[in-house]
Amino acid sequence: MVASCSAHGCVNRQIKGIKNHFFTFPLRNPERNAKWIKAVGRKGFIPTKNARFCSNHFLKSDFKTPVGGTYKLLLCDDAVPSIFNMTVIQTPTTIYITQKCVNQLQVN
Repeated sequence: MVASCSAHGCVNRQIKGIKNHFFTFPLRNPERNAKWIKAVGRKGFIPTKNARFCSNHFLKSDFKTPVGGTYKLLLCDDAVPSIFNMTVIQTPTTIYITQKCVNQLQVN
């Protein structure tokens, strides 16, 4: 299953070769999980074991300092997603106009 970010308006997905990290919701920690749910910004959102936030939503200070040169990015125990760009980016829509429509527009 491809991981995608649960944050409102975020389109990040886990793609091979892209250095984005994804973190599961702290479902076993109800207090912290409630903070993460609030941070999602989606009405009625209920996280599942597959719901994730991408690393773009965390501050540098939210990550543990790697020990022994590990590549794995780990969150601090109290980390809560806090970086959001609430502007939803829409994919440009292409409008196809047939030659008949172009001719009608030129006549009018």
